[in-house]
Amino acid sequence: MATVTVTQAHTLGMDEAKEKAKALMARMQEKLSKLIGDTQWSEDGTRGVAKGKMFSAEFIVGEAEVSLTVELKGLGGKFLAPKVEADTKRIFARTFT
Repeated sequence: MATVTVTQAHTLGMDEAKEKAKALMARMQEKLSKLIGDTQWSEDGTRGVAKGKMFSAEFIVGEAEVSLTVELKGLGGKFLAPKVEADTKRIFARTFT
């Protein structure tokens, strides 16, 4: 198993950051629908969870930063971790700055 955590500072308001995080997770679910089994957001919209066959992910939206922690399960997780981290950093930079 491998764990990847990416944090991105933002200057967006809390509502805009939550909207962008929710939209990002919705796009992720569309693109990876065969891998993602379930997504849920907390009532206040500050925590989102996605679960699938070989991973689990948690979005945390804060006043000044957004973070994503992904646990990649299985032997392939160690090999996928660098790509997941690089892609997440690129997407977060584009989305939240």
